[in-house]
Amino acid sequence: MPHLQVSTLFRRLPREHPLFSEIESEFLKQSAGHYGENTVYHFLHYLPSDYLILKDLHLFDGHNHFQIDFLVISKNFLLIIEVKNFKGELIFDFDNSQLLRRLAETLEVFPDPFLQVEHQKIQLAQWLALYDFGNIPIYSFIAIANPNTKIETLGNQPCKKERLVRAKGLVSAVYNLSARFSKKFYSTNEMTQLSERLMAENTPYHVSLLKKYNLSIKDLTPGVLCKGCSCFTMERRRDHWCCKACGVKSKKAHLEALRDYQILFGSVVTSAEIKSFTGIHSDYHAKTILIENSAKIIGKTKDRKYVLKPLF
Repeated sequence: MPHLQVSTLFRRLPREHPLFSEIESEFLKQSAGHYGENTVYHFLHYLPSDYLILKDLHLFDGHNHFQIDFLVISKNFLLIIEVKNFKGELIFDFDNSQLLRRLAETLEVFPDPFLQVEHQKIQLAQWLALYDFGNIPIYSFIAIANPNTKIETLGNQPCKKERLVRAKGLVSAVYNLSARFSKKFYSTNEMTQLSERLMAENTPYHVSLLKKYNLSIKDLTPGVLCKGCSCFTMERRRDHWCCKACGVKSKKAHLEALRDYQILFGSVVTSAEIKSFTGIHSDYHAKTILIENSAKIIGKTKDRKYVLKPLF
């Protein structure tokens, strides 16, 4: 959801807006993280079915919330995978507990991901105790998603170094970890129960970027996006949309605009709001589109509200 929000906001925010550069930076950061997680997910799918893979967990340990990129569940152990997707050269400074990134002539300092996953292990163990899932070993990997990233380590800590894994090497690394264990802590049924409980307790972190940056609908570019020229220049005709810039026609161009609205503002919308957001001038066309794409309608007057069906 964070990536959907920032990508939608970035597409809708005019380039001349004073916050455009800040939103662009956030978009690029989120895009890199999103791409990195998708890359890791692709390779983890090559694990056999006796491993369960959960993505983007946001849990409460009884004291604080914590987030895990990936959790691999097996009968013998749990594995936390923290994903890093950086360009350039990564320098893991084990002695000083920090991560350095060298790109061109710039050297940046980031928090140590090993400290991060160690704390996640403590929090996950507390969460497991809360729900009576026993004392199973918990391990962690730092997955480097970009295959072109150069990796360097400082300090003699081989245990940490072996937990640095390229995305493409994750399956082999999991197999090597599994070979160390003979004791089974969970049955297949208990693995399933744990997975279901984790998903039930997962509370995805949600923050409104519009509130965060103090933006309103007036700051955004209104209209319906044309797939032909990537401009918000589609006009509603009797039964279709037509781009006044390039002439491309579509019967369903409004669906992406409704999706954008839902991502940024939520699922409840009025006819006046959707007219303002899409540039539709006709009350009839606006109401028709909303009725077709709503799961529920609230009220019977001109202040009627529509609850959009899930569009993303």
